[in-house]
Amino acid sequence: MRGKKASVRSLPVIRQQDLRLRLLPGLGGLNDISIMHIDVPRGSRFPAVLHKKTDELVYIVSGKGFGVVGNEKMKLKAGDFIHIPARRWHQFTTTDSRMKVLALFSPKMNMQKPDACLKKGDNQ
Repeated sequence: MRGKKASVRSLPVIRQQDLRLRLLPGLGGLNDISIMHIDVPRGSRFPAVLHKKTDELVYIVSGKGFGVVGNEKMKLKAGDFIHIPARRWHQFTTTDSRMKVLALFSPKMNMQKPDACLKKGDNQ
């Protein structure tokens, strides 16, 4: 199978509050993962979320921000990555820098019916 080239900028944007999400297309033999490009404007906050069945790997492509996974708080910058096991609350924020992220989900995320729960009282 030959490789295919594509641009993230050509993919449709899914808007969730301040976030701009782009789901990367099917990946040939990588059938049990999905990859999402997430553009987080500066001064934004992801809602606290937990995935019931889906592990997530977050890679910071550019920018910087902060993360909380479970009870662990961390500073994030380009080149950092975080493994978030299923059933672990997590949240990310930016302050003075925009952050671009690649998030890998396994098993594959169903965007029509994601396995995500938002923390009560955290709807921003």
